[in-house]
Amino acid sequence: EAFEKFEEMIYGQDGQIKSINELNKPQFSKEIISKKNGFLKSFDTTAIGWAAVELGCGRKSKNDILDNSAGIEFHVKVGDFLRKGEPVMRCFSSREDNILEAHSQLKRTFKISQEKFNPINTILKD
Repeated sequence: EAFEKFEEMIYGQDGQIKSINELNKPQFSKEIISKKNGFLKSFDTTAIGWAAVELGCGRKSKNDILDNSAGIEFHVKVGDFLRKGEPVMRCFSSREDNILEAHSQLKRTFKISQEKFNPINTILKD
């Protein structure tokens, strides 16, 4: 229903939504793979944010051009068990050089523990 309302608003302003998916389709992607078995202990969210900027999701300076196709897809969350060779996340962009730099950064943004643990619940309930 929300998407239908969104389409209605776009058409109401003489916009075109049919080509939106093609415009924002990334040309390049690369997975970040676990190098060992274990439990995902943590993410360095600041470093992930800077890798996203490198992909084109944000600007380092006001003249930088955003890449609307860029992003990071997470395959696991803190506390999940990973096997060596399984993907942790995937980065994507329309610029290949950005993918290579971001991939290099993202490989260092998570920690794996050999011991099972209970992740901290960050959602507070009344």
